[in-house]
Amino acid sequence: LSRSTGFGVTDVQGDLVAGDRVDVYVSRMGATELLAPDVLVLAAATGSGGLGGSDVSLLVAVDRDLARALVDAVHNAEIALVGRPR
Repeated sequence: LSRSTGFGVTDVQGDLVAGDRVDVYVSRMGATELLAPDVLVLAAATGSGGLGGSDVSLLVAVDRDLARALVDAVHNAEIALVGRPR
């Protein structure tokens, strides 16, 4: 993967740090689907909501297609992340 993208989420299952991997789910119009499994977290930062709450910003490694899908999801859907076992 030669790209990275950053985005904020409000639904994170598990504490995330750089080097972790997550499954990215997208919910829209009453349906939830796995957008991308096993995505590498390059950086994670929390705001006042903390992990498991709100204000989580991530930088993840992506390819061009996943970057496009994530940008679309940020604007048109809800994103949920589930941490994979370390």
